[in-house]
Amino acid sequence: MSQSRVPQCSPRRVAEQTSTEPASSSAQGDFASDESDQETPTSAAMQEQQQKLSAGVGVRYITDALVLRVARRQDPVTVTAVNLSGRSDERKIRFIENLDRLKNLQSLNLSYNIIEKMEHLEKLTRLRELNLSHNRIARIDCLESLTQLQVLNLSGNLIGSLPAALGRRLKCLRTLLLSDNQIDSHSRPYILFCLPGLAQLDGRPVSPAERADADARFRQDEADRLRAQLEEAEFSADELRAQLLTYEEEVGALSEQVDAALEQQAEGEQEREELLQQLRLKDGLVRFNCTLGLEGSSGLYCRTRG
Repeated sequence: MSQSRVPQCSPRRVAEQTSTEPASSSAQGDFASDESDQETPTSAAMQEQQQKLSAGVGVRYITDALVLRVARRQDPVTVTAVNLSGRSDERKIRFIENLDRLKNLQSLNLSYNIIEKMEHLEKLTRLRELNLSHNRIARIDCLESLTQLQVLNLSGNLIGSLPAALGRRLKCLRTLLLSDNQIDSHSRPYILFCLPGLAQLDGRPVSPAERADADARFRQDEADRLRAQLEEAEFSADELRAQLLTYEEEVGALSEQVDAALEQQAEGEQEREELLQQLRLKDGLVRFNCTLGLEGSSGLYCRTRG
């Protein structure tokens, strides 16, 4: 079991419920159909179920054709609710994919599949209800752009912690289901602190007293954490400044070396030019002497013949 940054205890079993403010009647039907008429499985039952799923279950892929058939639509733009729950299907969805064209999607049900990663949800900016319960998800991710999300069901997964910054973007979130994960019941105040707009958590309404207690309990902790982060950032900044000074000194030394090398190169080229001039001068003198010598020999030869 992974460790969370919040206090740990045994998981609390609660009945899974959905929001009292659904985006649409069709969306509510998709959401409710998977979460009723059956008890929430225990952790042992969940593990047994996951083992059965891993034993050779068929994989179903999300395609445009599948989405349109399930939604009974011909144009992806008109689709507002999609129910792809694997509860009654022998084939299970492994990857979240091919949803970018559903610009007006408000409710998405992918429960009871074998999804391990929350991904490719960024374009669903109008999504209000998301059901990813009973999968294999270990990390809450890819929700930053879902600013209209009101209901999030992640129960029955492997999640061990809640991102502290989640509430900064999910300001419309009212209902959250996290039961039967590796997050324990003592994390409830921390979740309420991170999500100040939450009205219902794991089937229980959030009371004003709970909210006040969570704020009082974690506000100072959050302030201390931020203060520690600030001190760490300042220390890192000092280290970076010291490194920058060292680099500047090293660059200065290298610059001096380059200047000296260029100066030596210039001197070498000048010396080479002088040697070439001397060589040309000597070569000219030799040629001149050879010419004189040849002319002198020719005159002497002529005089001898005469």
